[in-house]
Amino acid sequence: MQSSTDHGGVPSRAVDGDRNSAWARGSCTHTYGEAAPWWQVDLGTTKSIAEVLIVARGGGGVERLWSNTFELLIGDQSNGLNPKCGDRHAVLPYDMISIECNPRMSGRYIRIVLITASSDFLTLCEVEVYTD
Repeated sequence: MQSSTDHGGVPSRAVDGDRNSAWARGSCTHTYGEAAPWWQVDLGTTKSIAEVLIVARGGGGVERLWSNTFELLIGDQSNGLNPKCGDRHAVLPYDMISIECNPRMSGRYIRIVLITASSDFLTLCEVEVYTD
């Protein structure tokens, strides 16, 4: 699930097992340009989260896609009103970031929210959630 879908970048692309960051490969999500775009995965049940790995998009136009920071929210509320894991995070184009919450968090929903001053796109090429 995500706040919107543009260019065919459906949310399931972020959990297809393909870490390739090239948009042309067809394995990245994409929202419309909007305020605070988000992407979310439902784990089905509440889990203890050990780590979340996020792969950023590479390729043309990436400078506009990760010019902002993001928050990682973990909890049992599907509406995104869940606590933050750490503070704000950032990842460079073509790169990946591994986030471990301290203290460890539990939840059914993992949400990534781009923190924007105006409107922007959110695009993710892979999100891996590791549980205990």
